[in-house]
Amino acid sequence: MAHAHPFGTSGDALLSDAEILDQAELLVDDFLAFMRREEIWNDILDVNTLPTSKTTLVNAFRLVIATELRPDYRRQLARAGLMLARFHRDIGPRMSLIPVCPNDTPWHTTPDMTVEEQQAYLDRFDSAYALVTSDLKRLGGLFEASIDLATRREMHRQAQHNSNGTDGTYTWYGHH
Repeated sequence: MAHAHPFGTSGDALLSDAEILDQAELLVDDFLAFMRREEIWNDILDVNTLPTSKTTLVNAFRLVIATELRPDYRRQLARAGLMLARFHRDIGPRMSLIPVCPNDTPWHTTPDMTVEEQQAYLDRFDSAYALVTSDLKRLGGLFEASIDLATRREMHRQAQHNSNGTDGTYTWYGHH
């Protein structure tokens, strides 16, 4: 059964289930385009750089994963959604994790930085990286639950009585 849901802050607009799914798919597509454009890799960024709120994107990924029919694509979506773990509040300037040789000057230091400033930067990075690690676990659990939901839905659909045609419509001759 289709439902209408309030959308936005005005409370006037109502969206159907299909329209909400379309919105979720657009948000996921926008995020994937953003990821390609920004080349995030192993960087940690502030949530303000996202095209929309992190919570909205997480929920969009959950919905799109749960309604996706192709199991392999569900996994790909979940992997892409895990990149949201790299975005947190109050990160400030983009932090990059770039390997350097032991003899090289680290990219985050400048000749005029004091030891205390360098240590403060490293502490900030360590705490941000800890946020990423815990968020990866949290998001992994959420997306795995969405994959499980889609799998159960698919199994239920396959086990349904054959009173439904292959396109999901009711057929009177399916009853014995």
